[in-house]
Amino acid sequence: GERDSRPRREIGSPLPAPRPARLSRLQVHAPPFLFEAFLWAPIDEARSTARLENGSVFFTLRKKEAALWDSLLAPEVDKEKMQRIREDAVLRAHEKAKEETDAKAVRKQERSKCALEATMKVNRELADSFLGCRNERWPSVSQLALESHTALCHLGLAVGDCRESPGL
Repeated sequence: GERDSRPRREIGSPLPAPRPARLSRLQVHAPPFLFEAFLWAPIDEARSTARLENGSVFFTLRKKEAALWDSLLAPEVDKEKMQRIREDAVLRAHEKAKEETDAKAVRKQERSKCALEATMKVNRELADSFLGCRNERWPSVSQLALESHTALCHLGLAVGDCRESPGL
């Protein structure tokens, strides 16, 4: 056979109609059709793709290791090995989905934490602003109360002891 040294391969396979396809290993399912191939060596699934174009599916495969392949397909894969490969692919897909779900939950928690911190900061600024206004006005209010109390004392109309300052 011919040895393949290219780091990237494209494979085309005609489909009867352009329908949604799912890529899993080197597998495309476009009901009622299923295409499955067992490759010579492992591929980088994250960087490998499948695309539908003009009624055909095209795979772009990225090798995990830059090595020569004697062939694209693995020679004589028995049913037990096919089943193990399928089960491993399902396990990897479940692990990847769980990792993505966990990462999404962490991102959501971080966004919630940031939103809470921003809300607390705004509330703190509003409270500081309110207290600042109150503290700026307080001396004049206190002074006015003291002057009013003193005036009422002079007139004899004050309630309480006129010798002490009012308890403000």
